[in-house]
Amino acid sequence: MRSNAPGECQSVVVPGITAPSSVACVRSLARRGIRTIVVSSDERTPAAKSRYCDEAVVVPSPYEDLLAYRDALQALAMRPDVRTIIPVREPDVYVLSKYRDEFSEHIGTPWPEMDTLARAQDRVELFEAAANAGVGAPETVLCTELPESGEWIVKPRYSVLGDEYLDRYGPETCIAPPSTRYLETESDGTAPGTVAAAAATAGATATTSTTGTTRTAIDVNESVEDGSSNADAAVDSTGERVSTTSSTVTASSTATESTASSSSSTSTTETSASATTNTNAGTSTNTNTNTNTNANSGTADAPSLETLRTEMGHTPIRQEYVPTTDEYGFFALYDRGEPVATFQHRQRRGYSYAGGPSSYRESVWIPELERAGRALLDHLEWHGLAMVEFLRDEETGEFKLMEVNPRFWSSLPFSVQTGADFPYYYWLLAGDERERIDHDYEVGIGGHLVRGELLHLYSILTADVPLVEKPPFRTALWDICRSMATERRCDYLSRDDPRPFVRDLANAATEFDPR
Repeated sequence: MRSNAPGECQSVVVPGITAPSSVACVRSLARRGIRTIVVSSDERTPAAKSRYCDEAVVVPSPYEDLLAYRDALQALAMRPDVRTIIPVREPDVYVLSKYRDEFSEHIGTPWPEMDTLARAQDRVELFEAAANAGVGAPETVLCTELPESGEWIVKPRYSVLGDEYLDRYGPETCIAPPSTRYLETESDGTAPGTVAAAAATAGATATTSTTGTTRTAIDVNESVEDGSSNADAAVDSTGERVSTTSSTVTASSTATESTASSSSSTSTTETSASATTNTNAGTSTNTNTNTNTNANSGTADAPSLETLRTEMGHTPIRQEYVPTTDEYGFFALYDRGEPVATFQHRQRRGYSYAGGPSSYRESVWIPELERAGRALLDHLEWHGLAMVEFLRDEETGEFKLMEVNPRFWSSLPFSVQTGADFPYYYWLLAGDERERIDHDYEVGIGGHLVRGELLHLYSILTADVPLVEKPPFRTALWDICRSMATERRCDYLSRDDPRPFVRDLANAATEFDPR
């Protein structure tokens, strides 16, 4: 990595996405005199509209051609003024880790090596690591058969699909896999009946996340990074739109498959056909062509295991459903296995009344949460950014692991507002200036994403999420008005930089446009 001369103006590359994290990075660093370069294939990204954006560069979408996206980032990394690149979504950290050696010749690389990243993006390995670290988690297994009874969720094994994890893809491919599906069976193994789809226009599945990547199956009027719009798309934890909605399904205990799958950690070869993926374009569409009605193949209401594998594009995992929406996030920056800075928040409201990415959250400090988050990241010998998502068991109080997101989180503006200036910490770590990081944050304050609050209300009017009780609309409206009156911090809204807020609302309005 080059060393810049004292006093030389240095730059940072920030991928511009529709989530607030990009704007938070640009504002935080530019206010400290650091030159910001926003890269995106979508001209609608709010970060590019910020007064703190010094340069906007059009780059290919990683979902369309990962190699072209890599080349564009490497061209910027070779510029003498650029110190580092900030990952704000799964494809960013995936490509940066995959080609870490090449990037390290030119810039600071405070992100994990590929082997370490795989232990977070491969959920089989992640939950094995959690067990070894003594961190609580719901029962999680590779979905080689459907359960006989109980409430379960099925979600992708990998948070991104690429050639590091599945041999059938080429290096140009990067796919955001489909979202969660619910499996609900009665104790006697019979299906209780048809369950409505969990993802309406602003609906969400019941196991949601503050920033959980593909587990949150919602249609929350976000746009994909490449600017396309899909009224039936799901949204990952960054707020970026992914390939498909998910729905709740009922499954008979007899709807099982004998399909076997390897549980190897990386470079897994899947033999099942995947009609849902396009390995050339790096995009994914979900076309459920299953019409079988016998028990072994599933029914129209209860897809077979093979159907689930086809929709996911690989063998997914099956996880015990945790009946709570009490969600917490543990956020950290690590330096070669050692924590540099940590932060916690509790989600009070999500994009949907069932949860989803946070629209209102409060800063907390809970020793048990700190221990759980650190134990996992210490065990992984982590390096770089991480958001560890937990649900708190309502009966035992135990924090149960849901996700690890190895990049900046969508609620980053709130972290900065509490005093935890992670973009600046990241900048210092990238320049081997860890000793200058002075970390602290204020506990007990809240912050909002205005669009998220509107979507929360919209979900109450339009969505019907199984297993989650819908609050009265008037009660929710009053709660939002009251919290916004007392806690006036907003992710986008800023007096000295209003354009990202306006752009974000315009993006949301476009999604709601029925034409």
